[in-house]
Amino acid sequence: MCQPGRTGQFCDQNIGDCVDKCKNGGTCHDLLDDFYCTCPIGFEGRYCEINRECSSKPCQNKGIGHEITGGYLCECPNGFIGQNCELTIDLCQANPRQNGEYCQHTLYPGDIQCHCPLGWSGR
Repeated sequence: MCQPGRTGQFCDQNIGDCVDKCKNGGTCHDLLDDFYCTCPIGFEGRYCEINRECSSKPCQNKGIGHEITGGYLCECPNGFIGQNCELTIDLCQANPRQNGEYCQHTLYPGDIQCHCPLGWSGR
């Protein structure tokens, strides 16, 4: 009778503990009667089963990351678009003028200020 994790006529062979253990592209490392997984970026847990793609903070410009099945989604603040909120948009051009007002960018990224003609107000 062999000790746990060993097999063979002389108990000199390690039982492979790595068969189908690590998920999501993780690499299994066989130990004596045990194993551990090295997980790719974005995954963690004993079996690399926990999706943590936002842990690397891929969302730029103060975007908020949300874990979704198979990846992540960035919620971008005003003035930014793209998979990682990496692209800026011109909010003045994206919000066309209607009543003769003019648009001006403020010191805060993603913010604009509209100057209305007399008799008009709003944003």
